[in-house]
Amino acid sequence: MLVSHAWLREWVSPKIGIRELAERLTLGGLEVAAVADAGPSLHKKRVIIGQIIRNDPHPGAPHNRGDHGKLRVCEVNVGRRAPLTIVCGAANAAVGGKVAVATVGAKLPALKGEVQARRIAGIESAGMICSADELGLEENSEGVMLFDDAAPVGASVGDYLDLSDPVLELELTPNRGDCLGILGVAREVSALTGAKMAAPKFAACNPTSKARLPVDLQAPRDCPRYAGRALRNVDMSARTPDWMAERLRRSGVRSLNVVVDVTNYVMLELGQPMHAFDMDKLAGGIVVRMAKAREKLRLLDGSRVTLNRDNLVIADHKKAVALAGIMGGQHSAISDSTRHIYFESAFFPASAMLGKARQFGMHTDASHRFERGADPAMQVTAMERATQLLVSLAGGEPGPITDACARHFMPRPAKITFNRAEIARILGVSVPGNKVGALLKRLGMRVTPTATPTATSTATTAGWKVVVPGWRSDITGEHDLVEEVAKVVGFEQIAPRAPSATATTGGHPESRIEIARIKQTLVERGYFEAITYSFVDPEIQHALLGARGIKVRNPIADNMAAMRRSLWPGLLEAVRSNLNRRHERVRLFESGQVFLPGRAERGSVRKEVHRLAAAATGPALPTQWGEPARAVDFFDIKGDLLALLDLPRQPGLAFHPAEHPALHPGRSAQIKLGKDAIGYLGQLHPGHQQRVDIDQPVYLFELDLPPLMRAALPRFSAVSRYPAVRRDLAVVVDAGVAAQDVLDTARAAAGGLLTHLELFDIYAGERIEKNQKSFAFRLTFQSESSNLTAREVDAKTDKIVAMLRRQLGARLRT
Repeated sequence: MLVSHAWLREWVSPKIGIRELAERLTLGGLEVAAVADAGPSLHKKRVIIGQIIRNDPHPGAPHNRGDHGKLRVCEVNVGRRAPLTIVCGAANAAVGGKVAVATVGAKLPALKGEVQARRIAGIESAGMICSADELGLEENSEGVMLFDDAAPVGASVGDYLDLSDPVLELELTPNRGDCLGILGVAREVSALTGAKMAAPKFAACNPTSKARLPVDLQAPRDCPRYAGRALRNVDMSARTPDWMAERLRRSGVRSLNVVVDVTNYVMLELGQPMHAFDMDKLAGGIVVRMAKAREKLRLLDGSRVTLNRDNLVIADHKKAVALAGIMGGQHSAISDSTRHIYFESAFFPASAMLGKARQFGMHTDASHRFERGADPAMQVTAMERATQLLVSLAGGEPGPITDACARHFMPRPAKITFNRAEIARILGVSVPGNKVGALLKRLGMRVTPTATPTATSTATTAGWKVVVPGWRSDITGEHDLVEEVAKVVGFEQIAPRAPSATATTGGHPESRIEIARIKQTLVERGYFEAITYSFVDPEIQHALLGARGIKVRNPIADNMAAMRRSLWPGLLEAVRSNLNRRHERVRLFESGQVFLPGRAERGSVRKEVHRLAAAATGPALPTQWGEPARAVDFFDIKGDLLALLDLPRQPGLAFHPAEHPALHPGRSAQIKLGKDAIGYLGQLHPGHQQRVDIDQPVYLFELDLPPLMRAALPRFSAVSRYPAVRRDLAVVVDAGVAAQDVLDTARAAAGGLLTHLELFDIYAGERIEKNQKSFAFRLTFQSESSNLTAREVDAKTDKIVAMLRRQLGARLRT
C-alpha cells in the first residue's frame, strides 16, 4: 500500500515529521518498508510548465510518416519574453495545451546527458516537450504530458506536482484490510499520535434524475449488500484533473478516464472498491447470483474465463457482466462513447472471496481488499463520494441510490467484555483505566465502563464492554484489545520483564524418547533437517503413493493444491533443489504431520499422523583418501535407520520385502514392529526419479514417529555364572528367501537358551547352485542354571536346521 504523505495530512496532521511518523506506524504494526519522494528531482528553472501557442507542420519533415509520426513546429510560452521554438512529433501537442517543457541544460531521468538545442530537419529546437516517461513519472506513456488549464505557465513542474511529497510504502499484514485506504491509515495515525481526524467533508448528492435499476440479491450469503446508482449524461471527454491523476499515480494506479479514475480514487481514499458499468449495455437490471456451470465471461483485461457454480457474478437479466469483487466484464465496460453509467458499490465477505481470484490466476486491487475484509458499512458513503467527484468533474444527472441489503447475512459487530486485569496479566504493566477507555475510543470503538463497588462504597473500573467497529473484523477477543492498547501506549514503553515459572519435577515418563534426540542421531550421521510445505503437488503425490490427498479449497498455487499424505514429495523437491545447486552429496530428513483422508464408506474421519522421513543420494562418504569413492546404497540408509531403531530398543522390529508405489521393486522393504507396519525403506523408483527431474538414485525411508518415541524400559537380568556356547551354521536357500525369515525361523526354533543370533555372511557364487544363496549365522547359547552339554547344544542346532528345512526348504551348506 503506497500512501502519499500530503494526502494523509489532509485527513490527520500530527505534529511530527515524516521519519517519526514512519517509526510510529511501524511500531504500531503497520510496517513502513520505505519512504521515497513521489517523483524524481527535476530542475526547477529548466523543467517548467509551458503553453503551446502555435503548432505548424514541419516544412522539412518527410511526408511518408503516419499521422502520429508527423513532426510539428511548436511555439511554446514558458513565461519568458519570447516563446521557445520546439520541434515535436506528439499527436496530442495541440494549441492551447499546457505541457512540460525541458529547456536547454535540463537533465531528465530518461536521458543520459543534458537537453541540447539542436537542428531537426533544418529547424532549431530549443528544448523538449516531455512525456510522462521522459520525466520519470511513468514507465510507458503515449504523447506528451498535459496539465490542467489552470496550471501556471513558467512554474516548475516538480513544484506544481509536488514531487517532493514523501510516499510511504506500507507492508500490511493480511488482517489489516481496514488500512488499505487513506481513511484507515488516518485512523491509525490518529490513534497512535492523539492527533484529531479532520477528514474532508462531502455532502450527499440529491438525485436530479429518476433513472435506476432494480437489484436482485440471489446470493445474499456471498453478497449481503449491493448499492447501485445511475448517472445520466456524463461527459466522458472531461479530463481527470492533475491533483487526482497525480494521487493515483503515486498510489501505484494509472489514470485511464475520468469515470474509472473516480472509482479508483474512492477505493484508495475510503478502502471500498467500486465499479462502473456502461448503463446502456445492461439489460433489465442487476442480478447478484452464482454463475452457471461452464458460463463464459470476457473480462476487462481481455481474458475469457469459464465459470463454475462456486463463482459469484454480477449479471443483468441476460448474462453475467462482471466477476464479483474481482473484475468487470468487457461487454459493459466504460468507453469514450459512454453517456450513462451505473455505479456499483457492494460488500463481499472475506470468506466468500478468499482464493476466488487465484482460481483464474488473477490478483486485483478489488480482490486484494475484499479478501482481507472490507467495511460492511461503507458502500453508500463511497457511492456518495464517487457521485460528488464525478458530477464535479464530468457533470451528469444522478439518480437515487438503490441499497439492497440482506441484513440477516450482514456481519454483526463483535461485543467483547474486556477485563482490566487482562492488561496487567498479558503485558506485565498496568495502564490507567481512563487512558484505556480513551485509547479504545480513538480506535473507533464504543466503550462502556463496568464498575464494581469497593469497601468504601465508591466505584472503580473493573473493565469495559466494547463494541468493535465493522472495519476491524480482526478483533475478536480480549487478547486483541490488549494488543491494541499496547500498540497505542507503545511497545517500546513497556519495560521488559523476565518470565517467572515454577520448577517442577518429572513431567515425562522414563520410556519417552524426545524428538530432539532422534533428530540429533540423524544429524550425527550427516543429515540436515528440512522443513517443507504441508501442501504438495497432487499429481506428483498421486504418482508416488497411488492415492490422492485432501484437496485444498483455496490453494496458493496449482502445485500446492493437496495436503501431503507423505513427507517424501517435499523431501524430493528439496533434494532436487540441492542437486541443482551442485551439491553432490545430499542427506536430508524431516519430521512433521501428514494428513490422511478418511473413508466415507467406513465412516472414518480424517486424521493427522506424525512421521519421520529421510532421503540420501550421491557419494556414500565425503571425499577422502582412506576409502574408495562409491555411491550410497540401500544398506547405507538402512544402517542410518537402524541407528534410530536402536534408540527405543523395542523387541520385534524387523524388515520384510514389500512393494510400494514410490519405490524400486526388489529394493524396498516394509518396517514392522511386531505385527504392525510402521514404515517403508527403499530406492526411489526410476520412473518417479525421472518425473521429479533427479538424475541419480535416491534412497528413502519414512516411518511413524510414535513407536520411535516409546523406549523399552531397562530390566534387571542376572549375569549367568555358566559359560556361553557358540555354533556357526551355514544354510543354502532359494534366492528369493529373505535373511529376516531365516533369522526369525531360527530364533523361534531355538527357544529360551538362545541369547544371541547374528548373521555374518551371505554368499552366492560358483560353489552353490544357481538361483540359490547361502546364509551363515552365529548362535550363542547360555543357561542361567547349569553348564550346557554338547548334546544339548547339538539338539538345539538340529532342531533349528529341521525347522529351516521344513519351513524354508533350507539345507546345510557343505
